[in-house]
Amino acid sequence: MNIEYAEYYSEASDSVARFADTLADCHFDEVNQAVEVFALQALAICRDNCRAISILLRQGLFAEPIIISRSLFELFFAIHWILEATTTEEKLERAYQLEATPYHEFAKEVRLIEENFRGPDPRWSAQKVKEFRAVIEKIKNDSPFLLHMSKRNQLEFKKAPALADRMTPNERLRFYQVYRFASFFTHPTPSLKQVYLKQTGTDQSIPDLMQEPLKQTLAYTMFFVQNVCWHCVRIFESYNSHQAPVRDECHTNLRILLDKTNKGYFRTGPPAPSPS
Repeated sequence: MNIEYAEYYSEASDSVARFADTLADCHFDEVNQAVEVFALQALAICRDNCRAISILLRQGLFAEPIIISRSLFELFFAIHWILEATTTEEKLERAYQLEATPYHEFAKEVRLIEENFRGPDPRWSAQKVKEFRAVIEKIKNDSPFLLHMSKRNQLEFKKAPALADRMTPNERLRFYQVYRFASFFTHPTPSLKQVYLKQTGTDQSIPDLMQEPLKQTLAYTMFFVQNVCWHCVRIFESYNSHQAPVRDECHTNLRILLDKTNKGYFRTGPPAPSPS
């Protein structure tokens, strides 16, 4: 099974790479074309993560591909959320929020460090606090589109809604259990004791126990990769239009790979811009 799915994911990586190559000579403005910039990053992440899954499967590993699937889940629902907006301005704003969220969290940590530094037992040096603050201020000066006026009447980094809040009720019911399952493997949890401690009452090896859950997770993950690619077909349809047949071919190949990995686990339906 591992070799079969490793081949599927290697081919998926190659298809996404070919898609990305059709845009190699395009240069996008990070402010006015933030959606395109986000989509280019999404293609690169899909390409590399599919390659990583293929390599890990060839090594007989099962938990690591599942962990990677979580990031591809998040990636799909990020780009899907952007494109669900009804206007260009709303799409840009959502892309800004997603980009700004890590800076929002970083700025929050810097404020905590500053509070600690002013206390009786500082854990950070004055120089390091100064460096952190300089980084924050530089990002704010360079990227004002990532800022908004907070309730405290201060310019702060924007923040996207939580992942679950960016999903429709139907999407959450259909897919969120995949994310929950993948999250089990990021740290020890009693839910996995039957796998790692073999408390199953059988003589099956850990890889044997994980065959079916792994296949289902990889099928859903291919679904997310294919739909990221479909969104990118829409986003880049007016760029290098002579390359459109190549991009369509890459997406079609991902659809074929999805059919091979799915094995009846879920209904995919015709190509569509969302998994609803």
